[in-house]
Amino acid sequence: MLFTRIFTLAVIGFTAPGFLIPEGQEEGTYAVEYINGRSVHTKIANATVYAPVPEPYALEPRTGRLVRREGVSCGGAKNLDHGNTDAVNADIDRQCGNGAQVGSGLTYYAIRGDVVAFFCNFRSGFASTCTARERQQYSGQITNACGWYNSGWYTYFNNYWSYGYDRGRCFCEQCA
Repeated sequence: MLFTRIFTLAVIGFTAPGFLIPEGQEEGTYAVEYINGRSVHTKIANATVYAPVPEPYALEPRTGRLVRREGVSCGGAKNLDHGNTDAVNADIDRQCGNGAQVGSGLTYYAIRGDVVAFFCNFRSGFASTCTARERQQYSGQITNACGWYNSGWYTYFNNYWSYGYDRGRCFCEQCA
C-alpha cells in the first residue's frame, strides 16, 4: 500500500499536466501555474497591435520533409491563421525579451483568436530562461519540420522547457 502511494506521487511529480485556457479568455499574454491542484491564470499583458515583419522568419519547408526531428514535435493543426500566429509569437517575444526567468512550474502563453503560443517550464524546483531570440530560432526549426504555419513545439533536453504554438485551448503536454 505504501509503495503504491509513493509510486503514484512519483508519477504525478514527473508528469507535467497540460494547461487548458478557460472559455472566453481575453486575448493577451498570461502566466499560468498550478496552485493547490488548480491552474491559476494571471494576465500580464494586453494584446497589442501587431505589425508583421516584411520577410518571413523561416524558409518554406521542402517537400518530403520529416514530420519529427530531434527536439521538434508537430501538432495536428494545419494552416494556422498567419496573423494570429505571428502576433502570439511576437507577444511571447515581448514577454521573454532579452531573458526572462520563468519560475519552476510556471508557463507563459499568449492567445489571439484560436492560436496559442507558449513557453513552458517543466523543471521542478528550477527556473528556466526564455528569450525572444531563442523563440525565433526554435520557431524556424518548427516551421522547417512541421510546415508553414502548422502547429508544433520544440522541447529542450530532458523535457526542461518547451517553446511552441498550436490551435486550441490546450498546451504544454497532453491534456485530458
